[in-house]
This record gives sequence, structure tokens and C-alpha cells, in this order.
Amino acid sequence: MEDEDDGDDTSGMEQLYHTTNRALQEAHEAFMQCERSGLHVATVRELQKRIDQIVLNCERLDVLVQKVCATHLNGSLIVFVSCDRSP
Repeated sequence: MEDEDDGDDTSGMEQLYHTTNRALQEAHEAFMQCERSGLHVATVRELQKRIDQIVLNCERLDVLVQKVCATHLNGSLIVFVSCDRSP
């Protein structure tokens, strides 16, 4: 049953990663446009919204990575502890 949860976390994490990566590319393009045409208040506000969303996504990704890693490490620790206890 844990494997099903891992798959859900991993697929959600992968989708969030791709969404965040796309948002980063769009923000980069917007910054490039600002360099060419100058900063406008509307552009700055839009960039701030994108950056805020990117930060939130990165925080969520961090939580998901920790969760998936903890689940995988938990199984490894059981093996490691049992090996470590052998004479």
C-alpha cells in the first residue's frame, strides 16, 4: 500500500516540477522583455506574481521530496539497522 502512496507523491511531484520549470522559463522570458522594452508597472506586478508562485511551488516540491525520500529511506534504514546489529 505504501508503494501506491509513493507513486502518487512521485507523479504529483513530477507534475509540479514541470509546472514550475515552465513558470521559470516564462519568468525568464518576461525579464528579457523588460530588458528590451523597459519596466512597466503592469509587467513588474506580473513578474512578482510569477515569482511568488514559483517560490510556493518550490516549497511544495521540497515537502514532497522530503516525504518521498523519508519513505524510501525508512525501508533502507530497516535493512541497515538489521545489518548493523549482526555480530
